[in-house]
Amino acid sequence: MATPKFQTDLPALPIRQDRERPRCSAPWPSYRHFWNTLGRLRQKLTQGIESCRRTQFAYRQPAVLLAVILLFGLFAGQVADADSHIPDDPDELREAYDTAFQAMYQDPADLDKATSYIELAIAIGDLEGAVAALERMLIFEPDLPQVRMDLGFLYIQLGSPGMAQAYLSDVLLETDLPDDARSLVESTLKDISKQSVAHKFSGTVVATARYQTNANAGPDNTAIVLFGKPALLEKEFTEQADSDGSLALQLGYEYDFQVLPQRTFNIDLNTLVGQQAEQSQLDAQFVELQAGPRLHFGQEEARDLEVRPYLSGNQYATDDETVTGVGGGLDLTYRAGEMNWVLQSSYLAQSYQSQTALDGYTAWVTLGPQIRLGAQALASLTGVVRQVGAKVAYEDNLEYGAGVTLQYGFNAPFWLSVLPWSVSATLSPTWKSYNAANPTIDPDHIRRDQSTQGMLLLNVPMSANISLALSAGASRTSSNIPNNENDNYYASVGIQANF
Repeated sequence: MATPKFQTDLPALPIRQDRERPRCSAPWPSYRHFWNTLGRLRQKLTQGIESCRRTQFAYRQPAVLLAVILLFGLFAGQVADADSHIPDDPDELREAYDTAFQAMYQDPADLDKATSYIELAIAIGDLEGAVAALERMLIFEPDLPQVRMDLGFLYIQLGSPGMAQAYLSDVLLETDLPDDARSLVESTLKDISKQSVAHKFSGTVVATARYQTNANAGPDNTAIVLFGKPALLEKEFTEQADSDGSLALQLGYEYDFQVLPQRTFNIDLNTLVGQQAEQSQLDAQFVELQAGPRLHFGQEEARDLEVRPYLSGNQYATDDETVTGVGGGLDLTYRAGEMNWVLQSSYLAQSYQSQTALDGYTAWVTLGPQIRLGAQALASLTGVVRQVGAKVAYEDNLEYGAGVTLQYGFNAPFWLSVLPWSVSATLSPTWKSYNAANPTIDPDHIRRDQSTQGMLLLNVPMSANISLALSAGASRTSSNIPNNENDNYYASVGIQANF
């Protein structure tokens, strides 16, 4: 995995993950309350965001506008889910589950009561009970393709791909199946077929357009320090607004040893090309290759330890410099019920083609939990420590920080799609300390930086394999050396295709 960057010149290269399957909501109108409730059920089956100076306000309008759009998406999703009856309190959830079971038991032919029970059963973790209730629905009403679709996804979670394949194949026989639902089912069936194949290939393409108020990370005024004395910086080197476009490609190969617990060997290639509209000195290319095994030590999906050691090599190139890195890392993921603990670590020896005084290494480690907050929300907490070493002492630095991400999934507003949307908010402060003073900047003061970044992200699936991402964010860096103080506001739109 690439070294985490706390302030980057290019959009972060997305890391491909196993796609969680969203659930289909009411593509065929019938029994209005039943289908609306079943739409929420499909969402809950998914396992798996300084005041503006007046002179810069015009630059920041795109980011502000996009932030409003993201918040509107969240609000619209809340409205779509406003009638959900899933309690947040565990005791209340258990009581509601027992009550719903009794209501369904006394009147098994009532689809509304059955659907309420199924929704609560999934929320409480009783997937077998939900399957039994869904299959009982088909006895009373055989022509329910939505129910067959949900049964297929539930059987996947229960580790029964054969049953899932049977139900989902029946769904494809429906002549009036909506295009996005058909794409979702076909993609899922393709993934099921891949599970029995030893050699697996995957890929992701991401195209992104972005606007920034400070593309070059320059200071906001011309007053700087040079050789410890006040100096003036030429205006062209202060903060410059610009637009950029990037194209990222990820290719993955996996060899599955076909044993339990699962053992695989993975090779991943990540590439990214970025082009600025005006600040051409920031045009860059990045390529990275990683290889190593992925080992599981657990028979149950709900309790598993995944160990991933790997070797890696990468190269980052601009018109002025080329940086080559070689190293490796170790990732550990421990899954325990509703919480995952994730540890990632890496060491990379780096060499610079032109500025050889910067030759050295980068080592980092991150640790934190991922906590599911009910059926639709996920929280991630991360602590980060990064050490950079170089031939010259004034470039050696230690950086540490923390990050929190809250993600919320919801049904598409205004019934725009059967695929659920998600919105996330991220906040990540960091602190960086250098080992020695830079004699050409300020020989009497050692640099100390504090940075804070925030981002809102709205993810809109357009089909099972294509999604749209809208983001807006800001960063602020303060420093005891005025040369390094800067802020940046940005807005971006991207489209991602998985294959």
